[in-house]
Amino acid sequence: MGDVVEKKQEIVSVVEKESKTYGTVLFLKRRCVLQKASSSELLLEEELDHVYMLNTGYSPPEKELAFESPVLNGEKSPCWSESVTMDTAALFRYSALTWNSHRVHYDPEYATGKEAYPEVVVHGPLLCTLMLDMFQRRTGMNDGFTFTYRAVRPLFVSEKIGVWGLPHVDEGGEHVGVKMFATNSQQNVCMQAVAELGV
Repeated sequence: MGDVVEKKQEIVSVVEKESKTYGTVLFLKRRCVLQKASSSELLLEEELDHVYMLNTGYSPPEKELAFESPVLNGEKSPCWSESVTMDTAALFRYSALTWNSHRVHYDPEYATGKEAYPEVVVHGPLLCTLMLDMFQRRTGMNDGFTFTYRAVRPLFVSEKIGVWGLPHVDEGGEHVGVKMFATNSQQNVCMQAVAELGV
């Protein structure tokens, strides 16, 4: 039998702010740690920022962050590109796997009727899983990097998911990682991430 893994988490901070667009918004920072129970060896450390706001119905962002042909420093760059499609069954399985009981990810009537979305919403962490999986398959790396991500807008179940990876270089032109994006059918960026090497 393998070693037991423990998960520990704590709320780091809770900050309330006023937004001109959304009114009162609550920012919650949470830190999670996975470690071996027998030795307390650190396996994974994760810090998450959650944003809570009043539900006034979904409307697309006024300023779209569109993803165009992969360009780095004005020149087309080598990139990774993959296409993924989802269905409600896949989202239900991912919800079960991650113990996420939010009905917006698998119940169409709830997603459209209660949350006012046009249809079921793809999990943000699922988009991150797709990007991270692409990165690890393409590089063969399982450690030695950090993975940072940020949600930009919702992506819905009927939309074609584009997963992209671009070289990430520092000011001196040295390759230090990979920038990744998950896009919807209109190629609007829904999730963006960076894998930084040498950490």
